[in-house]
Amino acid sequence: MPTVKQIRAELNQLTRDGVELLEDLTEGLHAAEDKKKSPGKKSQRKFSLLRFAAKYQQWYSAALPLVHQLLPDRYEEFQQCYRNEKRKQLTWSTYTISDYLRNNTPMAISNPETIAYMQLTTQLDIVDSAEQRLDSRLADIKGVLQAELFDDELSAASDLAKKGHIRAAGAVAGVVLERHLAKVAADHNVTIRKAHPSIGDLNDSLKNADVYDVPTWRKIQHLADIRNVCDHSKGRDPSRDEVEDLIRGADWVAKNIF
Repeated sequence: MPTVKQIRAELNQLTRDGVELLEDLTEGLHAAEDKKKSPGKKSQRKFSLLRFAAKYQQWYSAALPLVHQLLPDRYEEFQQCYRNEKRKQLTWSTYTISDYLRNNTPMAISNPETIAYMQLTTQLDIVDSAEQRLDSRLADIKGVLQAELFDDELSAASDLAKKGHIRAAGAVAGVVLERHLAKVAADHNVTIRKAHPSIGDLNDSLKNADVYDVPTWRKIQHLADIRNVCDHSKGRDPSRDEVEDLIRGADWVAKNIF
């Protein structure tokens, strides 16, 4: 599987190559204008189109799967800039890059290079958007994986509690709660002064930053108190009801506080 660095490098290269293709189209536009003034410019126009066609097909083939993965909502738009399978007739508004490559230009369209330039610009904008989407896409994936991990760990905590390992079950649930609050703080750019903050430290900082309200803060503080009982073996033993409350509370926080 390609790494994030490799995907970003490929998107950057697609952007650079796309800019070069636009420059080729600009040459074709100038050559077409010269052709109208002088028939001798015909060979120059043909060479520009052939060069563009070869480079564009490679670029499109490389860009298409990346757009599909990173921007599925704009995948159809990207394709239709190249070929519009849904059009009923060929007009200025339905003319595509594939028409330009095949020289399929009706007499009513006098500026095919300009239209192709506009279509390619749209595709290049979509590629640029795909690069911007890369980070948020990865964040979505990480969020899903983390949620699944938390579910697994809380299930393990419940299993420990059923088997009578009450303190261990509370410790596992406490770790899940602490990690989730740390992620929420990072997502909201909340500064935590301590290098190893407790649930209480995270809870206070998130409330002070108005990430959530006082009732939620009180609920989490109650869970933090149970967690402290579980972690301090020299104190009293936590009850089964307390640990089950901690497990349910950690699950609620993970699914409702973002």
